[in-house]
Amino acid sequence: MLLAVDASTSLGALATRRLCLAVRSSSTASIGWRAVQIAWLVVLVIALTQASHALAWYDVTELATLDPGSTRVLHGVNDVGEGVGGSQLSKRPRAFIISARGVEIITGLAGSDYEVAFGINNASAVVGASNASQALRAFRFTRGGGVVDLGTLPGDIGSVALAINNGGKATGFSTGATGIHAVTWSQTGAIAPLPGVAGSISTRGLAINDAGQVAGVAEMPSSSRATRWRSGVATVLAPLPGDSSSEALAVNNQGTVAGASGAPGAWHAVLWTSAGVIKNIGSLAGGNSSRALGISEPGTVVGTSESDKGTRAFAWTAASGMKDLNDLLAWRAGFVLTHAVAVSANGVILAIGHDDVADKDHAADGHTHDEHELEMRIFVLTPRS
Repeated sequence: MLLAVDASTSLGALATRRLCLAVRSSSTASIGWRAVQIAWLVVLVIALTQASHALAWYDVTELATLDPGSTRVLHGVNDVGEGVGGSQLSKRPRAFIISARGVEIITGLAGSDYEVAFGINNASAVVGASNASQALRAFRFTRGGGVVDLGTLPGDIGSVALAINNGGKATGFSTGATGIHAVTWSQTGAIAPLPGVAGSISTRGLAINDAGQVAGVAEMPSSSRATRWRSGVATVLAPLPGDSSSEALAVNNQGTVAGASGAPGAWHAVLWTSAGVIKNIGSLAGGNSSRALGISEPGTVVGTSESDKGTRAFAWTAASGMKDLNDLLAWRAGFVLTHAVAVSANGVILAIGHDDVADKDHAADGHTHDEHELEMRIFVLTPRS
């Protein structure tokens, strides 16, 4: 049952009725005054419509609950609401696809005792990592072809695939005696190194758009730098003035990168335009730290922020700014969303949360609950049309 009232419909209808009344009652008024009334009400209707549609209401579906205490990873969502991750399932850490249909376990490479999935595309192709004899190895999974070892750069022993685009191209990193290097894998599995970043000690590709542009991070001796790889060129994306580090965590097909800029004690959710201009998108009220974790094609950014209510998931648009996702749900009872971990091209959000124990994550007895002590509840949020 939907408990929310769509304010845009009620206010828009009210303004329209007032407009009609103004027209009908104008026989005793001057033509000039009638024109003023009509013009003002038309402006009101337009303003209400624009404001109400800047951020959609979301229908929410709970997908699963993961036990506390174990390592739990949730990362990536596609347009039909399938997410991926890894957790303790069937007595050991396993990769999975999660959706309204349930949890689908992904079998790892031969002999593996550990798997985790990080990325999924609209064809439900999944990438991640599976434990091999010497190290983790990147894999691609499809329902028709099973799990395939994506391999490493020549001479390396390990690799991890972290994202896959709709063309089947993946990104991540390969590791060995010479260090950790950002790479891509083609749709056929051919691996290629991404250009290095001057002064870095390691690089990782973390996200990839349909044009093959990669967003990730270059680790420096004392800091990290957000990096975008485009057309064979690595570009370092500078942090905010005064910050020492940055990280690029998502990229959409317009080339806009979402991530974070940080200084000791605080991170700030940020965007970099295609031209590399940085924008601080802020934090929720009462908070001084936030991270942007995903970006859709229309430019909706999702992530996590501290606030005066504790850690909360957020959605941001240029029109509406940053909003607590908990306030944008069609219904919510007994849970709190703390992280919006990913958003698909069409705006479907994968989010995690936990039982609503109390404001600021305190129980009634005054004990503070760390997130690892609580069951992780997984949700998919679908924009309302």
